[in-house]
Amino acid sequence: MHRDYMISLGSNVGQREDYLVQAVKHIAHMPKACVRAISSVYETEPMELLDQPQFLNAVVHVASPEDPYAMLRSLLEIEQAMGRIRTVRYGPRVIDLDILLCGKTVIADLPELMIPHEHMLKRAFVLVPLAELAPEMVHPLTGKTIRALCSAVASREGVRRFGSLGSWG
Repeated sequence: MHRDYMISLGSNVGQREDYLVQAVKHIAHMPKACVRAISSVYETEPMELLDQPQFLNAVVHVASPEDPYAMLRSLLEIEQAMGRIRTVRYGPRVIDLDILLCGKTVIADLPELMIPHEHMLKRAFVLVPLAELAPEMVHPLTGKTIRALCSAVASREGVRRFGSLGSWG
């Protein structure tokens, strides 16, 4: 049985676009994983810690037989392999990979894994590319479509379409 994952990608240091491409390639090479779609890439202002470079963000739809815990481990391994070092919360990063949604799955009792992603409803840099890929997908906790959630986000200011990853480089 395959699960449908929506995974956000972000990078704001070095060759940001190249890092997004590398991350998609790593995800595509996970055992039995299939990249179904990739959103456009958006350039976005940093949140929380404002004194850092702008981010490039995208969302990838992945079908995989992995359960959410195994998917989280795989994504953390990809981040580590790509050189991510966690020093400052919300600080600059080579790559950031987060599980946004996994079908109708809800996991709310673990601090290291929350599905749906606990902050996605407040983040235009996540909702804009997610709405591009899956506007009619329903958020399992709110019961609203991603399109409606994207329309309701406080501000989309600072979220600009940058381009696409094309055929992943």
